Amino acid sequence: MSVYEFPNETAAEAWTTAMSWNDEDVCRVGYLTLTWTTCDQQRTPIATREQLCGLTQSMAPA
Repeated sequence: MSVYEFPNETAAEAWTTAMSWNDEDVCRVGYLTLTWTTCDQQRTPIATREQLCGLTQSMAPA
């Protein structure tokens, strides 16, 4: 998994839209974006990705 931090949600959303291949390879939480776009990262099960997104969301500042 790769994690990218942006200065704001607008920048994160623009980057996510431009760089994601499909809805399963990216998760945006506020100004953070988690991606699974490399060959090795793509092996991460969808359920694990969802858990990581949920954990990130629970830790992100409101």
